[in-house]
Amino acid sequence: MQSTLVFGQHTIYRLDASARARLNSVYLATFFLGGAAGSELGSLAYDLTGWTGLVVFGAILPILALLFWLTEKRT
Repeated sequence: MQSTLVFGQHTIYRLDASARARLNSVYLATFFLGGAAGSELGSLAYDLTGWTGLVVFGAILPILALLFWLTEKRT
């Protein structure tokens, strides 16, 4: 998690210098909200389906991220 956070901040700091603080604030807030949402959804999956559902949920997330990355436009 920490390396992902540092890599994201490194990318932000390469952007417009006048907007770094705002972009970093949005990035950190989004990072936190995503982590909180993942924790809640993981707890819900475990509560509803047990370990099997939690493992399936944990396997689906990186697959979705990979699909999103594969469909992203490259410049």
